[in-house]
Amino acid sequence: MFKKYRNKLPFSYEATQGFRNSIKQILEEFNADIINMDASEKRKILDSDDIENLNKYVCGINEIIDLLYEGQHSEAFDKLRVLMEEEGMFIPIKKELSGSDEKFFYRMRVFENRNHVDYKEMFHVPLNMRGIIKTQRYSFPGYPCLYLGTSINACWEELHRPLLSNSMVSLLELQKQVGFISLVLPSIKEIQEANNEGIGSDNKLRKFILSYPLLISCYAKVNNYSNTYKPEYLIPQLLTEYIISRNKKRKPYMIYGILYTSAHINNDFNFSDKEFINWAIPVLEPLSDSKYCPILCNTFKITKPTCEEFEHIKTGNFPFLSDEPSSNYEASSFFKLERRLKNSELFKIE
Repeated sequence: MFKKYRNKLPFSYEATQGFRNSIKQILEEFNADIINMDASEKRKILDSDDIENLNKYVCGINEIIDLLYEGQHSEAFDKLRVLMEEEGMFIPIKKELSGSDEKFFYRMRVFENRNHVDYKEMFHVPLNMRGIIKTQRYSFPGYPCLYLGTSINACWEELHRPLLSNSMVSLLELQKQVGFISLVLPSIKEIQEANNEGIGSDNKLRKFILSYPLLISCYAKVNNYSNTYKPEYLIPQLLTEYIISRNKKRKPYMIYGILYTSAHINNDFNFSDKEFINWAIPVLEPLSDSKYCPILCNTFKITKPTCEEFEHIKTGNFPFLSDEPSSNYEASSFFKLERRLKNSELFKIE
């Protein structure tokens, strides 16, 4: 059953049925399947409070979407805040600085002219250029947001596979421990392994079940990118608004955005799921007189941008890896460019 619902993410829906009705149908089926589970199997994963909370989350997400369709944005926001803070639908976690590759992120941008691109141009849209900011899944018009990927592939997929001949990439290194909301999808293997762990707050299967109402409402594939209004972005953008509001009230415990699996995840190149993870961070000091958010400037250091073509010119070719690649991704040109960036000089954005 859990494999069935994990495989629905990210999900597509028929335009004739619509986003709202599709979400409602999936959540009703999911909730019914949980209720009708074998009692002994259910007790291995969920307790009675979990069952009650799951029903609240399902009803809450459906109610929020209804409110947004009715134009009652403030009521929808209040409902989400209650689910997050009073009903415990989601708890922010911390990004540890372990000294491993987990502190490295990438940013890709498309340029008509790639000559002399400054590393500052690879950061978020400047605060004094809000007019060019369009709607995206986890950000809304006029509010700068820094989108990063845990791999160059994640950036490339999120940008809808732009021509690499028009693209530049920088590495950003995380400089401190930060908190964030994780909507990263567990793999089928992780869910199957968690099924034998028993009840516990860290059980990945339990977390997946309780977070499913929020996950399914954030992982709808966009039906029509040419539309100005995209219902698939309703809950993700409301979640970002909640983070912005919470950060203003609780500055010592800021949430640095949302870590999420791309809705463009695929098996075209047989890359693992971890090569499709992105990080959306709304600016934390939006009223700063600086061009760039001072808090984010102190959170990351960045390399000068480069691209495959420039690196080929420097060395004649990418060096072969000393060890046999352990995955398809390690054999890719993206991975080789990442290795080059990890050895590049880092700069502080000021």
